[in-house]
Amino acid sequence: MDVPFTLIVPTEYGHMLVNRFDINQTNAFIKTGRSLDHADILLLANILKKLGTDLVVVDAGANFGAFSLGLVKAVGPRGKVHAFEPQRVLFNMFAGRIERS
Repeated sequence: MDVPFTLIVPTEYGHMLVNRFDINQTNAFIKTGRSLDHADILLLANILKKLGTDLVVVDAGANFGAFSLGLVKAVGPRGKVHAFEPQRVLFNMFAGRIERS
């Protein structure tokens, strides 16, 4: 039986595609539905909300995209989140998650 490399996990940021071999973030998503960095994401979201609306945020090294997805609402209705991930496998997982939206 072939076990898939990628899992779809329900999280607070929506369903995310994650690497089943990752023992850090994937484990946190499965157990809590949140990123290991969830407190940091909330802190940044609160700071962004105080700065106003229609903001632009850059997430360099987006990994699975938890920060990007967690900050989407905080940038405002016409704001933008630009996410970059240089590792092809992680980029494809994040892009696949966005495509599922």
